[in-house]
Amino acid sequence: MGKDSRLAISLEILQWTPERLAREINRRYGDGTVSLKAPYGWIKGAYPRGRVPGFVATILSESLGRVVEIRHIWPQRFPEAESTGNDNDLRLSPPWSEEHVDRILRPLVEQDDEEQLQAPFLVPGAGLVLLAVDWLTAESRPASARTEGAELDPEMIDMLFGRIARLRRLGDAQNSALVLNWVVHELRWARHLTRNASFDAPTARRLYGAIAELAQLAGWLAADHGKRAQGQQYLLAGLRASGLAGDPNLGAYILSCLSYHLMRGGNGLDALRLIRLADAGADASAPTVLRSLMASHEARAHAQLGDEAACRRLSAKAAALFDASGAETDPPWAVGPKRHLAAGAGRAQLAQRRNKAPYVYPSQKRVSA
Repeated sequence: MGKDSRLAISLEILQWTPERLAREINRRYGDGTVSLKAPYGWIKGAYPRGRVPGFVATILSESLGRVVEIRHIWPQRFPEAESTGNDNDLRLSPPWSEEHVDRILRPLVEQDDEEQLQAPFLVPGAGLVLLAVDWLTAESRPASARTEGAELDPEMIDMLFGRIARLRRLGDAQNSALVLNWVVHELRWARHLTRNASFDAPTARRLYGAIAELAQLAGWLAADHGKRAQGQQYLLAGLRASGLAGDPNLGAYILSCLSYHLMRGGNGLDALRLIRLADAGADASAPTVLRSLMASHEARAHAQLGDEAACRRLSAKAAALFDASGAETDPPWAVGPKRHLAAGAGRAQLAQRRNKAPYVYPSQKRVSA
C-alpha cells in the first residue's frame, strides 16, 4: 500500500487529508474513536481495528456518492467483509412484505439501550437512491388480513394514532432521548399486534400506517439525538411499512426525511435525486404542505450544489405551495412537514451565506397564522 492505495486515491479524489478523514470519523462516531494520525498508517499498510473499517467505508461511500465496501479499501486484509450497502443488505433488498418489515424492526425494538449504541452502518446515498427507485416502481401490495390470534378491535388502532399525535407534540417540547424511548415502546407494541392479533385487511393497512408513522418519528428523533445510522434504519422500516399501508404520500414524506439527512451529511447530489423520486411517487391527493416541503428540500439541495437559478425557482414554488395549503385538512403526520418548514428560516440564511444562493423557506409567521 502507499500513495497508490485505494484509500489514498479516494482521499485524493475528495481532496481530503488523512486528518480530515480522522476528524470525520470522530465527528460521526464519537471523539477519540481514532487518532488524527491513524489514517496515515492505514495508507501505509496498517489496518484499523474493531468497527473502524466499516466507519471508513460508510464515510467514503457517502462522500464519493457511490458504494465503497471494506473489501474495496483493504482487499487483501478483508476479502470477506460485509457490504456497507448493496443488494444483500436487508434494509435495501426486496420483497416489500409484512415479513420483511418485521425482520427490519425486530433488532430495533428488541435491543436495550446498550445494544442501541451498536447501530448499523449508514446506507450511502447511492444505496438509498436505488431503494427509492424500487419504492417508486414496486407493485403495490397493501397488508392483508390475519386470521390467527385474538381479534384486534379497530378502536385500539384509533388509540394508537392518538398516542402518536401526542408523541409528535412531545418530540418538539421534551428531551428527544426520552420521547424516543416512548416511541420505540409504542412501535414494539404495534409490531406485537402484527404478529399475535387477528384483523381484517382495512385494519391491517391502518396498523401498518401507524407503524410507518412511529418508525418515521423514531427515525427523526434518533437522528436528532445523534444516532444517525439508527435513525436511518427506522426510516427505512417506515418506508416499507408505508407501502403496506397503501400510503404513497407518507412514503414520500419518509423519503424526504432521508433526503434531508443526506443534505445534512453534505451529499446534496443524492439528496436531490431522492427528493425528486419522492415527488414522483406522491399521488394526486398529496397534501400541498408535503409538496411545499419537497420543493423546499429540492431548493436546498440545489443551494448546496451551487445552482442559484434552480434554487430561486424552487424556493418560490415552495412558498407559493405553502401559502395555498392553509385551507386543507392535512393527515396527522403532516404536522412534521409544517414544523420543518417553519424551522427552515434560520437554515435558509445559513445556506445563502455559505452557498450564495437565495434559499428561502416559508416564514414562521405564516405557519402560525
